[in-house]
Formats: sequence, structure tokens, C-alpha cells
Amino acid sequence: MALRIKSGAERSPLEEQLGRAFGAVAGVIGNIRADQWSAPTPCTDWTVRQVVDHLTGMNRVFAALLAGEPPPPRPPADRVEDDPVAAYRDSAAALLAAFGRPGVLERAYHGPLGTATGAERLRIRLYDLLAHGWDLARATEQPFDVPDDLAGQSLAFARAQLTEQARPGRFGPAQVAAERAPAIERLVAFLGRPVDTERRSNDPASQSPGPGRLRCGIVARVREDVCEILGDGQLCCVRYATRFPSPRTERVSPGHLVAIATAPDGAGVVVWRWYDAVVIGEEAGLVRLWEPAHGEVLARPRPAHGPRRPGTRAYLSAGLPGADWWVAGGVAAGAQDAVVELDEVERLYTERGLWNTLL
Repeated sequence: MALRIKSGAERSPLEEQLGRAFGAVAGVIGNIRADQWSAPTPCTDWTVRQVVDHLTGMNRVFAALLAGEPPPPRPPADRVEDDPVAAYRDSAAALLAAFGRPGVLERAYHGPLGTATGAERLRIRLYDLLAHGWDLARATEQPFDVPDDLAGQSLAFARAQLTEQARPGRFGPAQVAAERAPAIERLVAFLGRPVDTERRSNDPASQSPGPGRLRCGIVARVREDVCEILGDGQLCCVRYATRFPSPRTERVSPGHLVAIATAPDGAGVVVWRWYDAVVIGEEAGLVRLWEPAHGEVLARPRPAHGPRRPGTRAYLSAGLPGADWWVAGGVAAGAQDAVVELDEVERLYTERGLWNTLL
């Protein structure tokens, strides 16, 4: 029976996204020169031809899964497609048609990695496809024109779907990408690819962090080398400033508020941290608070923030001049609403010449 491919108007939004991704990757594969098929790729174990063969093979595996059939046998390592471009296009068309059959997106499917609906399977295929499309574009020195919304949605799904326990054998540790990098770069960095952070903005202010360059984020996950930060409504991996004390996994916890500077390479760098503390009361012009890592502490209040009511939560910091502990504004729902002494952190970094020690 001939394959019927839905028109764009007939496709669901998810099918339309997959179709756009297939088309973007097909454009890269179609422009691979004869002398580039054996070139290495950012997916370090595979050449360009092996990445294309992997994409074609996974399209066939997913199509078989959706049809309730066993996966096709793995081809011998030395076997190559006679026409890899056509094989990829045909397998992509077949998988897109398979996802377009009635009920497929809603049905649950069982596979080696567990049970997932057809819609979830499509999203899994999508982020893997985009990442390998980027691999091929980088390896063959081509642009990879993926709309930010498409890569951004894939990144959001990958973050929710890929736990640290699920990474080994599939993806390396998440890498650092500039917070304002294109979504495709943030996606591949999250999936373990090192990305080029050397591109600099034409804005001289972005070349050298200083007053006014700090912003806040809320910690989601912590590693010794990087932490995941939620800021401006999105998650990103951020390095620590060189002078940030160790061990970081003991000093920074999920839920902490941090100050982030923009380093000369465009990447975000954590330079300060505030604790989330509970107000016990006020005494002799100081505020007594409780914080899990330090117990009860007495902190000097920032005048602009007014009285603190017992039982409320406030941001607590140590290390700024003038007091052992400072307490700032109340804990906010989002990083953008936090009222803390960013100006004091900036002044400390400026007066002590610390901006050149970010990396």
C-alpha cells in the first residue's frame, strides 16, 4: 500500500513539529559533500555517515514500534546504505506517516526504556533528531536553521524527561551554554555536547561584567562544576566563578537564590548565593533567623526592606562588608521578583578586582 503523507493543514501540532525537524535535517544531509562522509562529528564515536545511518535506523525502529512490530535487525557494522540521503528521506516519511495514523499519539507503547505514549515517543525522537542534525551541521560546516521555538520546546521536554540516572550510556553530562545562546545550542549542551561559547556580543558592556550586569536565578540542581539555574522562565547550566568556594555541592542547594554574571565568553557564571531562611524575630536592631545549614543566626537588616514578621522567609547572605550576616527582602516566587543587594555584590567584585576571576 502506498504511503500517504498528510498535508501540513492535516497534521497535529506535534506532527507538524516533527515534519519541520525532518526537513531541517534533510537539508543538511542533502548538502553533505562526498569528501565529508567519513569526517568526525561532535558525537565522538561516529562519523558523518554513521550519524546519518543512525538517524535512518532509529526512524525505522520507531516506525516498527508504532506498528506493533519487532524492531528491524541491526545491520552489520560494515554495511552502508547505497543512497544514504534517499534512505533517510524515505525513513523520515514513513515515520511521519506512522505518527499520523489515528490514535497513535494517545496510545501507550512499551519499549526497552519503558512505557510512553505516542506523543511522548514523538518528542523523544524529536530532540534526538535535532541534536544529531546539529552534529551533522557542525561536522560539515553548514548552518542548521532550526526555529528557536522548535528547539526550545524540545529542550523543555528533554529536561523533564532525562533524569541524571537515565543519562549513562545515552548522553554525557550537561555542558555549559551561554544563557542567551540559540535554543538549539542550549539543547545540545544539555544533551552533553560542548558548544562554542567564544562568540561575543558587539555590545561592549557584555564584554566585561561589572555594575548592572548581575541578575538572579534560582538553583534547580547542583553539581560540583555547574548548577542548573531557573531564571527568566528557563533552565540553563551555569558554571561557578573561579573564586566561588568549594565544595559547591555543600554550599549551594536547590532553592537557593544566586547572582549570575555574564562572563566575557557570553556564558553565565554564579558569583553569589543567598540562603532561604525563616525569620524568628527582631532584637536590638538585628534579625534572628533560622537556616538549615547554620541553625540560628543574627543578621543585620537592609534598611530598605522594612520590618520582618516572625514565620516569614527572607534572603540571608554572608560575606558582604559591614556585618557577618545580612538579611534582605522576603523570599519571592520567582528570581525576577527577588529583592536582594545585587548592588553590594557588584561593588564587592569591583572594589576587590574580582571581575577578571570569573573563569
